[in-house]
Amino acid sequence: SLTLSLSLDSCEIGVAHGYFYDIHVTTYGEAILLALQSYVIVYLSVKYSGDWSLENGAWFVANGAFIAAIVTKSIPAYIISLLLAATVPLLIASRGTQIYSLYRLKSVGDVSISMFVLSSYASAARLFTIAVEVKDLQIFFMFVLSLFLNLTVVVQCFYYGRSATSHQQKKKTN
Repeated sequence: SLTLSLSLDSCEIGVAHGYFYDIHVTTYGEAILLALQSYVIVYLSVKYSGDWSLENGAWFVANGAFIAAIVTKSIPAYIISLLLAATVPLLIASRGTQIYSLYRLKSVGDVSISMFVLSSYASAARLFTIAVEVKDLQIFFMFVLSLFLNLTVVVQCFYYGRSATSHQQKKKTN
């Protein structure tokens, strides 16, 4: 899915930034696990949907090459800084599509509220660790945006979840 792919790309860039600038792994370590989890989910999604297109294959190859370039530090530091700035539009596109979809459908569908609550908590925790350990304003404001977007989805889940429930209850009473 587009949302997962964009989230994965954003995680990979965050890991690359921390790794290239020798930031302690405790400040970005969860992004490694999130990236791995997202990669597996994207792979399984493509596998079970039978959507092995050239574009999907190219995406997997490009991600593999990017991971290899991160590990070998083959990418110049200024490119990593540019990519880090690019994570803002990736984050907005990733969460923005989810927010718009929930708004348009007026339903939470299969959205996991617990995932977005945990993502909100993780973003808030990252704000603290960044403020204390890293003191990087660019990363700090990215996580402020992430927290805002994740909380928007949480609020939508409660709002549309209750709306759907009360709509179903009204149907039963009539």
